[in-house]
Amino acid sequence: EISLLERGKFTPRPRNDPRYFGGSHPWIQINEVESSQKYIKKYNSTLNDEGLAVSRKFPAGTLVISIAATIGAVGILEFDSCMPDSLVGITPIEGLSNTDFLYYMMLYVRNYLERIAPQMAQANINLNILSSLELPTPSNSQQEQLSAQLNEKFTAASLAEESIQQELDTIEAMPA
Repeated sequence: EISLLERGKFTPRPRNDPRYFGGSHPWIQINEVESSQKYIKKYNSTLNDEGLAVSRKFPAGTLVISIAATIGAVGILEFDSCMPDSLVGITPIEGLSNTDFLYYMMLYVRNYLERIAPQMAQANINLNILSSLELPTPSNSQQEQLSAQLNEKFTAASLAEESIQQELDTIEAMPA
């Protein structure tokens, strides 16, 4: 009700068939989402035009969530990209939600999604599970306020983490 959910697509099997790769179309997978720290800024593979024809390209700014193996990893695309069906693109509906708010809501429900994921060969969830999530929907201005506050807190936490890491690096560089 507050966003459009679209599953990624890549129909050929095996998934790593080289005839679809090596072109100019960015191709992300779960590992790029998992390591994104909010913004997906890099990709490790590209599709050629033949690969693009059997995939789906999502625009920059799309919120991405993983639904297979690693459940609930989220990130926001900083570039147009194709992705497999183990990822879902989430586009906010204008006036009802915004990307930052949905990003933080998906972080909030990640443990829940991991718990309810059916266990087959590997855990996975589907669009029905995602679309049936009941999320609070404050007004747009409240969503923007909450997102701004959370952005500040996450930035402060990241700076603290960097500072601590620098201190640890300094300590480790000291002679025994």
